[in-house]
Amino acid sequence: MLRITHMPTLLIHPVVRTFPTMDDALYGILKQDMGSRGQRLPIAPFEGLRSHKISL
Repeated sequence: MLRITHMPTLLIHPVVRTFPTMDDALYGILKQDMGSRGQRLPIAPFEGLRSHKISL
């Protein structure tokens, strides 16, 4: 499994604020799933900014 040791800091794209945040229960499920299956697709910046609010 590939481990990334350094990830650049990206600003959050303003459009992300239009979507609701995950509650703690759903976030826990996502973390557990990504811990067991990994991240299948890389995070792709949009207009040079990240398109999500969370850091796992």
